[in-house]
Amino acid sequence: MGMENITPEMLREMAEKMEGGDVLDFEPMKPKPYIRHVDVDGVSIDIDMRRVKDYRAMSLIAKVEAGDSFAAIALFDFLLGEQRESAIEQLSDEDGFCDAERFVAFCAKLLDAVGAKN
Repeated sequence: MGMENITPEMLREMAEKMEGGDVLDFEPMKPKPYIRHVDVDGVSIDIDMRRVKDYRAMSLIAKVEAGDSFAAIALFDFLLGEQRESAIEQLSDEDGFCDAERFVAFCAKLLDAVGAKN
């Protein structure tokens, strides 16, 4: 049925249903209990705490602590997930470059913020 075929009575009926809650009756989306929102160095991010406690994260942390600095890249790719590019963009300068030292400092503060660092 096209809009041109809707009568005023039909519009009133639709409005009454909407006011009564028939159409808009839904539960608001609740935040997932394993998501922790943190703000670090001006970057607002949601961290899935399941990833922080995941075996892969623990394994990568052990590699970093053993001196494998490249494991840190894999660790933060894993922890940040789909938000990695957004975090890098927010940490970048006006020319679009993300200083590695700034990113490493951000990652260390991120671990502190989510309570993953001893």
